[in-house]
Amino acid sequence: MRRALLVLVVGVATGWASQVLGQPVDEPLEPAPQPLEPPPEGDEPQPPEPAPQPLDLPPEDGVLDLESADLEIASEADSGLSVGPFDNIVFGGTLDYRFVFPREMPEGTFMIHVNELFLTTNIGEHISILAEQLLLTSDLATTVGQDHGFVYVTISNLPLLPEGTAFRIGRFRAKYGVDAKLDAPANPLRTPTYRTIGTLSDRGIEVSGYLGPFEYAAAITQGPDFVVREVATADGEEVVQVKSESMSSSHPVFLRVGTDFAGATPNLGVSGYHGEAFPVAAVDGFQAGESMLFGGAIDQTRLIPKDRVSVDVRWNVWRFRLAAEYTIGRDYDDATHVVTAYYGRTDFAIVPQRLTAQLQYDRFDDGRPGGTAVGSLGVGLTANVTEESWARVVLQGNERLTSGLDTGWVAITQLLFAF
Repeated sequence: MRRALLVLVVGVATGWASQVLGQPVDEPLEPAPQPLEPPPEGDEPQPPEPAPQPLDLPPEDGVLDLESADLEIASEADSGLSVGPFDNIVFGGTLDYRFVFPREMPEGTFMIHVNELFLTTNIGEHISILAEQLLLTSDLATTVGQDHGFVYVTISNLPLLPEGTAFRIGRFRAKYGVDAKLDAPANPLRTPTYRTIGTLSDRGIEVSGYLGPFEYAAAITQGPDFVVREVATADGEEVVQVKSESMSSSHPVFLRVGTDFAGATPNLGVSGYHGEAFPVAAVDGFQAGESMLFGGAIDQTRLIPKDRVSVDVRWNVWRFRLAAEYTIGRDYDDATHVVTAYYGRTDFAIVPQRLTAQLQYDRFDDGRPGGTAVGSLGVGLTANVTEESWARVVLQGNERLTSGLDTGWVAITQLLFAF
């Protein structure tokens, strides 16, 4: 748009200069034009040309939404893949601190989940970039399957492709289930995707888009790039854990199709997964370390083949935003196990766009012998300080209250800022 404005200004200036200085210097200027004679009687005078209208310039302080494939549409005069100046730069960071309440220990455990910086920007009309850098308070930077450490490029609105088509290349969070439509990448009230699949963010390529009210996404990824091995020290007195290359030949595939109706109309989605991932066991309580997972324990020492199918629904009713998901699949471990998961979440806008309360419940059955199924309940409160910055507190606990056993709890505080 700025280029079009520049061309318009230069064109007007050039036309004016051609009339005033169009003759060579060594030739006399033409005589000044004489006043026009009045038109003959009976001829209608021509109306003056309309004044040029101001150009529609993009807003200077727009918010970049990298999950949306709807970047600015290229004009017919600007076809092709343009690489222009950096625009719409957003810089920010996240602080995430967690406290695990004691169950059998005399004291609780305080931990820094992550401190990070992030940057998003547009390059021209077709390319956007997101990059996150974890600070040295955490070793999550090399972990596949976490919520942090993304670096990817989004290319959208290419010529000859349907409007809204977008490609993502790099390390990103794949669109799967209701996780793809909620604030799951930033919210510790996680969807069941980590427990049911065992990994979600990975290196790969994804294509997404929409056709009317229908949307789709398909991704092929590299798969977990490491497994954890136990290695004895040279003197044999200590055993340590090290990460080694996974040597996986699997390239996991994520698929999702769904609807995106506006207003109070319910929206449905269907997702599928096939590939190798870490096995996950249902456990009561919180798994610390790299996973930071509630209700499930990820085994990072090996990979197993998995198949998953999930059905999700979302519905906006007044100030309530309702979301639910059902997942079923198979783990091909030492034996074949049927895995199921149920999930429900309600967001209530106490003060619209300012203060939101969240309540969610999920139940995960890993299909192993012995009836290993566990449910967990979580509540959260999010306050939006600005459009791009917010603070959140979360409390999660398992459902062992019904069995008469001690309940495991975890409290989480978060602060995300951007400018």
